[in-house]
Amino acid sequence: MIKRSGFCVLVFSFFICLTGYSAGLGTISGRVINGFGDALDAVAIKVIDTEYEATSDSNGDYNISYRPGITKLSFSKSGYTRRVIAVNTSEVTDMGVKPVNLWKYPTKGGMYIIREKHYELINKSSFLAEKVGGDLRFILNDEPTIINKRELAILDYEQKVPLVPGKTLYKVYDDNMLGSLGASEFPLTTKDDRYIKISNNIGLRLATLEPGRYFYYTGFMNNRTRMGEGAYFEVKP
Repeated sequence: MIKRSGFCVLVFSFFICLTGYSAGLGTISGRVINGFGDALDAVAIKVIDTEYEATSDSNGDYNISYRPGITKLSFSKSGYTRRVIAVNTSEVTDMGVKPVNLWKYPTKGGMYIIREKHYELINKSSFLAEKVGGDLRFILNDEPTIINKRELAILDYEQKVPLVPGKTLYKVYDDNMLGSLGASEFPLTTKDDRYIKISNNIGLRLATLEPGRYFYYTGFMNNRTRMGEGAYFEVKP
């Protein structure tokens, strides 16, 4: 009888410990979407440096356990960018977080206009510099990609080497002329955009532009620049 009583106490104590352990866990709920705002399923979600894991369902929804403190969640799926977010909580609770956006990698490197449901590769164009009087003029050789909106979101992706954020956006004059260095009435003119790093080899470029032709080039043109290649597009009214 004494032995049985001791066994019951042991089982009861184990149950109390297990309940106490579970009670120390909260739940984080959220949703994973792709770059177009659609639900993304089969995304692996993990609390970094713990055993807590989850997978997003067909609606992109997930629930994952956590302990109070600084919780770092990683989101990964083959063919998509990886994201890590941090959640700081001081107590156990069930909480929701904002949707997490994972961008799908394009099939090859380049700059892409983000359309409603797909990426469109912006045409590449090379340029040559030529002396005209005392000026150095930069002339493009190819035709631009046509874009029928002013507010642009561009996916900038490099497959093999880390992406260099330092691409400069130039305004293009008539006859595919980028502009000139010297006393010409056609100076090289740059336009502002906003760069958002997503990962080491992919980023977003956001710009609102007037109708006209534009050219992205890595770096700035100077008197030593004689040729180069970049992304060429035209914004239509």
